[in-house]
Amino acid sequence: MGGLCGSAPQSAPSMGETTVVVHGDIFLTDVRSALSILKIGEIKYHHQGNEILLKAKAGENVDKVMELAEHSPILEEKPSGKKHIGSSHEILMELCLKDQRNAPKKDAKGKTVANKGPKVPNLYPTQYEKHIREILEWYLLKLKPHSLHFFKQVSEAIKFEIDNGYDENPKGAEAKEKNKKIDGNT
Repeated sequence: MGGLCGSAPQSAPSMGETTVVVHGDIFLTDVRSALSILKIGEIKYHHQGNEILLKAKAGENVDKVMELAEHSPILEEKPSGKKHIGSSHEILMELCLKDQRNAPKKDAKGKTVANKGPKVPNLYPTQYEKHIREILEWYLLKLKPHSLHFFKQVSEAIKFEIDNGYDENPKGAEAKEKNKKIDGNT
């Protein structure tokens, strides 16, 4: 159930522990980024992909808020059920603040075990918050709109070529035309 591409899947959460459930399509970059931060930050999580979208398409009654998962990740804290919806950078910053790498760990018997080794730096260092926000604003205002537009144009061009039967190799298309003329004797 859920997990990053090529990684071991995360098990479903057991009762009594706080777990983040990520709703959203794995093909969305923001969902994959959220899952990466959860894995790096050792935060207990569970990914719920397209189940909600499939239910909505099947005509089942689905929460309208959860339908947003088709376009953006939605975080849900279990067992409280609190949902977090926002722009991708807000969701990612919130996940970074939940970093559990320095938190005390428990062994198989449930006893607290001291962390070995040096303290790991936080995923969102507060002393650099101003610089992080400046870079995020630049990314969101300058780079992301242009890169999204570029990818949209490339995907539309590929779809156009596929729909209209264009061959990848122009010489291959010419050879097909010659073969049609020979076969049809025209």
